[in-house]
Amino acid sequence: MNPSEIKQAAKVSRVTVYACLRKALAMGLEAGRKDAFHRPKEPRIDHADKAWVVHLACTKPKDLGYAAELWTRRALAAHVRQHAAATAHPNLARAAKSTVQKILAQEKLPPHKLKYYLEKRDPEFEAKMKEVLIVYQEVLVQNRAAELAAESGAGGVAPAVITVSVDEKPGVQALAHTAPDLPPVAGKHARVARDYEYKRCGTLSILAALDLHDGHVVARVESRHRSREFVALLKDLDAYYPPEATLRVILDNHSAHLSKETRAYLATRPNRFQYVHTPKHGSWLNLVETLFGKMARTFRRHIRVASKAELKERILLGIAELNAATSYCHVLPHREHRFAAVRAQLPGWAVDLPGAGGAGEEAAAGRCGGDHHHEFFGFDPFAPFPGGGTARGGADRVRAFQAGEPGAAGESFDGYAAFAGAAEAGGEDDRAAVATGASAILCSFCWTMF
Repeated sequence: MNPSEIKQAAKVSRVTVYACLRKALAMGLEAGRKDAFHRPKEPRIDHADKAWVVHLACTKPKDLGYAAELWTRRALAAHVRQHAAATAHPNLARAAKSTVQKILAQEKLPPHKLKYYLEKRDPEFEAKMKEVLIVYQEVLVQNRAAELAAESGAGGVAPAVITVSVDEKPGVQALAHTAPDLPPVAGKHARVARDYEYKRCGTLSILAALDLHDGHVVARVESRHRSREFVALLKDLDAYYPPEATLRVILDNHSAHLSKETRAYLATRPNRFQYVHTPKHGSWLNLVETLFGKMARTFRRHIRVASKAELKERILLGIAELNAATSYCHVLPHREHRFAAVRAQLPGWAVDLPGAGGAGEEAAAGRCGGDHHHEFFGFDPFAPFPGGGTARGGADRVRAFQAGEPGAAGESFDGYAAFAGAAEAGGEDDRAAVATGASAILCSFCWTMF
């Protein structure tokens, strides 16, 4: 074909045809078929100009004399145009918002967005976290041993140590209607209709203790959450559980938990309560947070009441319904996935079953040992534990667990010995299942409501 025929077939100009032919002859057929990158003129905004824009985006506008805390793209572009000449970047004197946006997009930098983080303020966070995880492992072994004993008909032994998870949920709002809700009408209105306005009647605090063995909840609803309210919850726990048992309480570092009034009460109940503190900013390690989440998703969802008294009554009724509906099945809760990822990141953490020997038990004992945040209250709230230390720390408890010492983890350990023996006799698959289950800390119970 001659150039004229090519021009008519491709519907391009004769200049384009000759340009493609020259490029094909000079660089090859494939290069001739593609249009090379070209621009009408060289870019005027160089790397130094772009670096200055990025530097401004990484600086808060308040540090440059503005009232805003974060940049908007429009405000940043206006600042760039205003100060470009004075800062030796004249190429940006006419930069539009889109130009600034392209520069920021190349660095994947959105200065108008905010992301929250949590500063690590507890230097012993990792050690305390390991201690809490070991407590959960012991609870899991206790529950599985009790289950095996019940299945074999041998009859269970009441645990000497009962583990409960305790926390407060403050600021639960009592919101009242200003107009009644309108019920749904089939075929006409599919949803409940509610007026946008509401009346505030005050707030309440929920103090709850979650039993990690059977899922029972002991709770109080109070107007405040001071030391006296927390002591009242401890008294409720003392009255609910057998007097010969030790109550191991997993809780945070709230001032009401360690106040003079609280310690005075604990001194009147020697060897009754044993504290296991979560690290600071480690409330996600406390399983009772799952209970509060369940409340928010069920009976507290969209709740409207006429008064604080009605809100208290309905919360207590909802807790009673949860206790009545608790089902005990051995499926681990959803938080196990998070805890498993945490354990995998901890240096030296192993998943061997405590008491079954192996490197995992020694690693857990060596790194989690110590009485750094266990407090076992005797006549003197901070008196030494009879066996040494203020409480049985991770190392002592794991070694006692291995030796089969009665009371070290809350039962005679006959059930545990049978449990470990069955795992040993069952072959590699059974031993792996037992080790995986023991490392999966979060209780042998699971509520269908979770």
